[in-house]
Formats: sequence, C-alpha cells, structure tokens
Amino acid sequence: MASIDAHALAQSGVEALSRGDPRKARESFEGIVAAGLADVATWLGLAYACRSLKDYSAAQAAVDKALALEPRNLRALILKADHFAAEGDERAASSFYMAAVKAAPPAEKLPPDLRHELGRAQAMCERYAAQFETYLRDRLIAKGLVEAPSTARFRRSFDILVGKRKVYYQQPHYYYFPELPQIQFYDRDDFPWLDKVEAATADIRAELDEVLKDPSRFKPYVQGDPRRPTYDPNGMLNNHDWRAFYLWQEGNVVPANAARWPMPRSPV
Repeated sequence: MASIDAHALAQSGVEALSRGDPRKARESFEGIVAAGLADVATWLGLAYACRSLKDYSAAQAAVDKALALEPRNLRALILKADHFAAEGDERAASSFYMAAVKAAPPAEKLPPDLRHELGRAQAMCERYAAQFETYLRDRLIAKGLVEAPSTARFRRSFDILVGKRKVYYQQPHYYYFPELPQIQFYDRDDFPWLDKVEAATADIRAELDEVLKDPSRFKPYVQGDPRRPTYDPNGMLNNHDWRAFYLWQEGNVVPANAARWPMPRSPV
C-alpha cells in the first residue's frame, strides 16, 4: 500500500471519529495497521474507535502499541489511565494520570481538547490522593499514631507522603558542610535564649528607632567588588532599597554599629 493511501485512510479514520462513526474509523485505522504503516496517531485513533465500540481489549492493545512507540504520549497515558480507572485499579490509574500530568508541557502549548483532558487527569490525581490520605489516616488514627503529641515528626512524614508537605534540603551556594542535620524548623526548646531576646523586644525596637534616624549607617546588602565580574540579574547590586545595618559583618563585630545598638547582642 502506498504511503498516500495510508494518509487517505488516516484522514478517513479521523473524519469518521469526528462524525461519530467509530466502526468506519476502526476499519480505516486497521487498514493502516495491516499495511505495516501504523504510527502513534494510527494506534491512538484505533484505540479511540475501539473504545467507542466498547471493545476494551482491542482498545488497550492499541494504546499499548502507541506507548511502545512513544512512552510519554499524553493521550495514550490518559487512555491507559482511564482503562485502569474503569477496572477499579485506582493505584494503576493514578500512576498513569500522574505520568501524563508530569509529562505535559505548559497548558498554552496544548490544543484545547488535550488541555481539558489533562485537567481531568489532574482532577483524578487529586481525587485518588485524597482517597489514599483518608484510607491511611483512618488506619493510623485507629492505632493512635496521628494525634499523639509525641508523634509530631511522624505526622510530618505523613504529610510528606500524601504530598501536603515539601522536603527542604540544604542548598548552600558556596560552602557545603556535610552531615549537618536536615531540619526544616528547629524546636524552640533548642534555643533557651529566645525568651531573653523576646523580653527585650521593646528595648531593641527603641534602639532601632534611633538607628533609623541616620540612614547613612545602612549599606546595600549586596555590594559590588571591582575584583569580581558584575552579575546582577535581580537588581540587588548596590541597591539602596535593600540595605543592612551590620552588627556583625563577615564574621566580625562592627564596633561602631554595635555601640549604637547594643540590645540585640546582649540577650544572646
């Protein structure tokens, strides 16, 4: 069969699907398959036609062929997910819906119908995630593992598992010191001097008010260095809208500033 015939059959199949004639569409796409000229679009067209005819086994076989050729094809992933959803295999369905959502380009780059399908896939992911969370939480509550105060870390791990909490990793720009604890927020009890700092808030604020009367004491937080290349993508370099009054700078006390604003240092 000549390639022009395959193109004509593909066009015929698409038109048949558009006018609601899946039987004719199936015949057209199967003709391309028989000629050994099937591509991803052919297998997808055949899958849609077979699904409309309720021949779900043939539809899945066609989807699998499409995924074998293009594993990240969005339409094929969603068709596969729909199949598992109809079978009641929620975990398998969720995995394929999520694969489609993760593989998708920005929405503005998609045709309207595929944008709608991806929105549906995202909604299904959220639905399954909520069901999974409820399933786990009910069982954990029954075992007393969720509400007890001593299980705060466990509750955070649960939130990470169900996608409600992000894991924050160390991301130093210049110097990485290995094996420091990976802690998002330290417990207040780890800092016994906090009570003294908070008790001195009024005095610290009063000293700040005095310091603010002399803006010349505040220096840009990011300052240029003539011995280094200029790189300022965010407009922070030498920006007087982002200034600091240094009590410590580069690891050393700034004596003049510390003398003008002693209270922040004394409680610590």
